[in-house]
Amino acid sequence: MTRADARRSVESIIEAARDALSEDPAASAEAIIARSGVHRATFYRHFSSREALAVAVYDRYVERVAEIVRQSDAVAAPDEALERIARGIIAQTRRDRVFLYVAPRGRREDNRHLFDAVRRHVDAAREQGLIRSNESADSLHRAYYALVIGLGLTPGDDAAESARLVMSLLRGRPER
Repeated sequence: MTRADARRSVESIIEAARDALSEDPAASAEAIIARSGVHRATFYRHFSSREALAVAVYDRYVERVAEIVRQSDAVAAPDEALERIARGIIAQTRRDRVFLYVAPRGRREDNRHLFDAVRRHVDAAREQGLIRSNESADSLHRAYYALVIGLGLTPGDDAAESARLVMSLLRGRPER
């Protein structure tokens, strides 16, 4: 098997797992293998267990979120960056929501850099008067994440509308 074939197998398995676990969080390794179209031996060559696969799928979710956060650095206005991040994370979480429930213990702390990047936008937006200044930066940061993840875990409006709601609440005034 070439490296390209191995990468395609891993991608196929991860996507099959994401889809299967989104439909049934208790989906077995056998169900994921069948859905991926790879041989059982290929699955276990790349993932020693269903739990190892869950780690890989969670890591993929975090990679996508990290890219959303990185892209926000190109946006000059911190409140606009926060809205872009919210829109992206809400959309990604709606797609991959089950993986927040199967996130490996301790892995969430490994992603502290993502929280720190968002915190910089929150702090800058607060200092510039673009979001509430009558609340502490910590409170605004926690509220932002609670709203973004909460809206990502619930079906409903499109991600852009949900992100506008997050920002309206952080701004403390109605959208114009």
